Amino acid sequence: MEQLQEKKPFVTPSHLNWDGLVATIADTFRPKDLISHAYLKEKFNIVTPSPDNKTVEQLLEIIEDQEGVYRANCSALREDLLEKHQVYIRSSHGDGYYIMPAGEQTQYAEQKGFEGAKRNLDMAEKIMKNVRTGPGGLNAHELQENRRAIMRINALQDALEKEKVKQDRELEAEQVQLEYNRIHGH
Repeated sequence: MEQLQEKKPFVTPSHLNWDGLVATIADTFRPKDLISHAYLKEKFNIVTPSPDNKTVEQLLEIIEDQEGVYRANCSALREDLLEKHQVYIRSSHGDGYYIMPAGEQTQYAEQKGFEGAKRNLDMAEKIMKNVRTGPGGLNAHELQENRRAIMRINALQDALEKEKVKQDRELEAEQVQLEYNRIHGH
């Protein structure tokens, strides 16, 4: 657990120079390149276990442990690439990790931030609106505070939605201007 708090891989194979691997990936792969699962598993020394003298349960346990190590190492890799090399990698389901071009990183982060904030605010509202108010539930003072909290959450939701609409309009205007410039040779 302490290793994860230090932002290091969960398990570092003895042959692996972690910082060297991170730097090699940052220097070798280019925007839009795919870092395949096969490449990463090779670098993390994760191999398919031999079925020799093992029960199915033992094999499944080994594979499950390796998957956990792989996910932890990928998470540490993602964090180190971002913080040490300003390279963001995004999961490409089933394939590996895609190197996000720097020009897409801000918009992607903003979109994820808006989605996460909306999801969290929606959940907070749902929890607050579904509080028991009868016997064994909120008293009058707690109910009043609950209603005020719902109003604050609603205000944040409204502000977030207005900002998202504004951002979408600005992006659309930029795209229209770029298309106009492309067509008219500007």
